[in-house]
Amino acid sequence: MTNNASLASKISKVYEIFDKVFTDFSLGSVFLSFNGGKDCTVLLDLLIRYINENPSKFKESEKASDLRIIYIQPANPFEEVDRFVEECKTHYDVKIQKESGNLKKILESVCQDNLELKAVFMGCRRTDPYCEDLNELQPTDAGWPPLLRVNPILDWVCADVWSYIRSESVPYCTLYDEGYTSLGDKTNTTKNPHLKIVDAENGNVSYRPAFELTDDSQERAGRQ
Repeated sequence: MTNNASLASKISKVYEIFDKVFTDFSLGSVFLSFNGGKDCTVLLDLLIRYINENPSKFKESEKASDLRIIYIQPANPFEEVDRFVEECKTHYDVKIQKESGNLKKILESVCQDNLELKAVFMGCRRTDPYCEDLNELQPTDAGWPPLLRVNPILDWVCADVWSYIRSESVPYCTLYDEGYTSLGDKTNTTKNPHLKIVDAENGNVSYRPAFELTDDSQERAGRQ
């Protein structure tokens, strides 16, 4: 993996969290909440790597391709995100269950249909809204399906995410190459103004790729 010492340490910590979770839960009792964004894509890649590298943690019949992944599709999705989710199926040899609508209702339905589910992996980071006080392992709030929320990359910053993606050749949604840095749906997501380039001679506008954004506080500047 990466030669970046700081990132390598964070990856090691992620693996320690995986160790804890898969000591208590089987592969069939967890799932990944996926939205096609860079953070949960990194988490998907790490999970697949971990499962493949640690067969002794799982039943002989359990394979990385068995990881349950649920794509929570927004109301007005970008075609590029939907296309990337389909590409992930092939790249990782996994099945991805697509659900649309209210997040809470989706989780309630999923848990009712799959009573064995006990934990959900999430690609939350502290700079995300309402995530600054989260713990890496934390039960869902009252009124939500009773699950253990697992946030393995909670203390990663944007630079960590992009360093991992680029050093490990992880596939990612093409919108990030066009100046988007945080993906919602078409109604609340625009290109990040901090990546905007205006040609002084002809006034043409272009955008630098997301990995060139160095200030985490500006990551959601393109979100409404």
